[in-house]
Amino acid sequence: MIASKLTSLLIILQLLSIFKTLPLNTTLFQETTISSFQTFEFLAIGDWGSGSADQKMVASAMKFFSDRNNNSNPQFVVGLGDNFYESGVTDVDDSKFKTVWTDVYNGSLMQLPWYLVNGNHDWRGNTDAQIKYTSISNNWNLPDYFYDLEVYVGNGLTAAFIFIETNLIFGGIKYEGEPSMRKLGWGEADYAQTQLNWIEDRLRKHYTKDYIILVGHHPVNICLNGMGNATTINKLVDLQRKYRISAYINGHTHNLAYSVIQNIAYVITGSGGKADPEKLRCMEGDFSKGGFGFVRGLIDQTGLHFEYRNENNTLLYTSAPVKKRAHLVPLHLLDKIYHIIDDFNSKKNINFFGSNRHREFIYLFVLGTTLILSPFLFFVGVFSIRFVVKKCFKKML
Repeated sequence: MIASKLTSLLIILQLLSIFKTLPLNTTLFQETTISSFQTFEFLAIGDWGSGSADQKMVASAMKFFSDRNNNSNPQFVVGLGDNFYESGVTDVDDSKFKTVWTDVYNGSLMQLPWYLVNGNHDWRGNTDAQIKYTSISNNWNLPDYFYDLEVYVGNGLTAAFIFIETNLIFGGIKYEGEPSMRKLGWGEADYAQTQLNWIEDRLRKHYTKDYIILVGHHPVNICLNGMGNATTINKLVDLQRKYRISAYINGHTHNLAYSVIQNIAYVITGSGGKADPEKLRCMEGDFSKGGFGFVRGLIDQTGLHFEYRNENNTLLYTSAPVKKRAHLVPLHLLDKIYHIIDDFNSKKNINFFGSNRHREFIYLFVLGTTLILSPFLFFVGVFSIRFVVKKCFKKML
């Protein structure tokens, strides 16, 4: 009993200490800051680069908003990968940049900045060319495989977009683009962990933002159906939960879908140029639909909203507002909570708390409360016993 109390006391003392993380080499990664707006609006589209008539219809629907109709004012477009089918581009002079991008998203859409990530089809070509094209184009922004973007909305609201390369994390070195990845030095066994470390570093950097939006190509928490590398995917999901991101936006599956899991909005919009006619049958969330379309995102004083629209600009679904992040655990305490729980799980060789991290917080809250109240309860118990004994003694006399 005493040993158990001492162990619990040591855990609480550890929680009060400061946990320091090792600095990361962020040479390959860049960041950008956008000036503030009263409200903030963006358009998101995935798997768009087919060059088909359907892609052009979706572009026309998006243009309704970039033309500032319905009081809309999108600040940029988020491109979710598979930018050029079927095998990416060959170099910065590839004609697809014109025929599949500038010629299709012309007019007001081409006046907006585009912030993009690569998809698996892009890895079949030259992903480095898409990065280098950033220095050629005025509004094509893919400065590196990983980068982040800060947004300051009116009335003090802040948001961070973190753009991540998911090809290696999702599928491993043998999945797509192995020769290109090996040239980048990504063939090392632990390089996916290096990428996860960078993501965590940026999540820590933006931890106090009101909204954190992670952007990648592949799904990570819904409709995997056995796809991908479960180990690294689960690590990415754990980071999303640990740092309580607001939303993860992705493409890859050629559908439109929305689900909220453990207070994180999972936004799938992967039918900008290719589409499956059926909804995602694995989807048990709020919304799922087949066909072409895109997403309109909006941050205002009530929250982060997502609108789903099809190629005819018909409104398909509007999400409930994702509330701004609040009641955040201080980072040094958060680190210790996860360190202690992971240490406990590894020593016992079990996952005592399962995948639901909320149970960890509940456990430590109860543990800490019990330890804090233990001395008080002890003295209350002693006083009560003395009181009862005295009463009984007086009655005996």
